[in-house]
Amino acid sequence: MEMAKCNEQLPKTSRISIVHKVKKACSTRWLSFNAAVQGCYDDFPSIMQCLSLLEKDVVATGLLKKMKNVRFVTSIFILKEILPVLAKLSKTFQAGTINYACIQPCILEAKDALKDSNLTEKVKTAIIKETGGIERLGFLELTPTEAQLKEATGKMAKYVEALINNLDERFGEAAPILAAFSVFDPCLLPDKIEPTFKHYGDEKIDDLGSHFLAGNEEAKNELSAEWMSFKLLNLRNPSDKGYIFPRLSHIAAIILSLPVSNAWPERGASAVKRIKTRLRSTLKDNMLSGLLQVSINGPPVKEATELVNNCVDNWYKSKPRRKLKGLAVAKVVTTAPAEVMETADAGVQANLNENDEEEMGRVRSKMSHILKLLNLTGFQDDADYDSEEDDNESEDSDEFDYDNVTL
Repeated sequence: MEMAKCNEQLPKTSRISIVHKVKKACSTRWLSFNAAVQGCYDDFPSIMQCLSLLEKDVVATGLLKKMKNVRFVTSIFILKEILPVLAKLSKTFQAGTINYACIQPCILEAKDALKDSNLTEKVKTAIIKETGGIERLGFLELTPTEAQLKEATGKMAKYVEALINNLDERFGEAAPILAAFSVFDPCLLPDKIEPTFKHYGDEKIDDLGSHFLAGNEEAKNELSAEWMSFKLLNLRNPSDKGYIFPRLSHIAAIILSLPVSNAWPERGASAVKRIKTRLRSTLKDNMLSGLLQVSINGPPVKEATELVNNCVDNWYKSKPRRKLKGLAVAKVVTTAPAEVMETADAGVQANLNENDEEEMGRVRSKMSHILKLLNLTGFQDDADYDSEEDDNESEDSDEFDYDNVTL
């Protein structure tokens, strides 16, 4: 608690500088496991005190019960001594450039370090020393008994044996082939005047032929003959005469296809997850391969302007391309406002000429004569057609009144 109060009184910059973050262990092929174990070993007292203060936290209480026992402490000491050996071997494969001649010696070195008998005694002594009453882990009061120490040493022996078997399964057959690839390293080629030049690489070429050309004795003999001629052409000078050495070119192509670092597959898997998302799950293999090449091997976006321009030029020059018609310039059409047309109801006035009036008169006289003959006295004939009102209602007034007809 006093340390926490002192930490709060410090400036923010100083407070950040004294913070030590414990590495999280992840189930990946990186070195997080080693860093997590080393961080747990260095800060084990602080972690235990912090978990003890969080009594009401269920997770903290469960972690405290698992960590505050002899088995957990001895496991931390065992992993602290073994994981650095594996981390060193893993870093050999994570380098940007790797010499195939160094792979097999590094594997043998790691196996010899794991088989060292002093390693078990070193772990046992460290457990007894640091769990003492006045030592770093003495406050835990976890003094291991003889049976617990024997159990820890037996666990360590089984763990070491399993690791060695795993290395043999992984590199038992591949290590000699990887070492044989070093025959193409021009830096290892001796001078022609040296006695070792005559038989340099013959054994490794035979190993490569037995592995990649198994069952084809003629091809093996051709590979050996090409190697003898290839050495004389001075391996240190680059040459484009691969067509002269087809067998050696085949082996060289295999070497170029091998990843020199296990970081490349990890970056490739991350790029696949980043590019082929759920919304782009229908990408074809050729398109996905091209996007991965750009993402992994391409330069940053800010530096790729010149490269993109060159790619576009090469794309145009590869074959005649169909040029799309340019977009037509939109013409600006100026339209004047349309005149508003006013509408009104048109009245129709029929002006009868003289001939029409005479005809109408004859019709009326005929009808009057017919009515008299029929004795239809109820017919009313309004002969006043001069007024405008009677003209508009002429159709209604000329209707025959059948109700008032008297015979």
